[in-house]
Amino acid sequence: MGLAAVKAIAEARGLPVVTVSRLALLAELGQAPCSVLDAHRGQFYCGMYGEGEAREMLLTAGEINAMGGLAGRVAVCEETVAQLLEELYGEPEIVRVAAPAASDALRFSLAKWRAGELADVASLDGYYLRGADAKVSSR
Repeated sequence: MGLAAVKAIAEARGLPVVTVSRLALLAELGQAPCSVLDAHRGQFYCGMYGEGEAREMLLTAGEINAMGGLAGRVAVCEETVAQLLEELYGEPEIVRVAAPAASDALRFSLAKWRAGELADVASLDGYYLRGADAKVSSR
């Protein structure tokens, strides 16, 4: 509903929109090329922001292993994730940061706005790494 409201106001008033990913914000706060959040159900939300295009993925520990693990600095804001990553992958440097706040998102989005990194409001849509839990009954 929030996205629909933003799109409506932006289109009606001709206002620019800047999008903020929590994973990208976390990586920025930790000054790390990678960030990880707990996705529960044995999965992680992983953001990779090195050279080239940013990638955000929903991965299991096995999938992270298949990719060769996590290397370098990895920003996390959840202690359970930090401990699990340290147990599973001894190599990455875990950077613990406080959970991103609205003020962090505003600073991050202001920098993107000044750099001209604006969203195309017409094509802006919800971005979900995991499908809905609710399933349509086949009956």
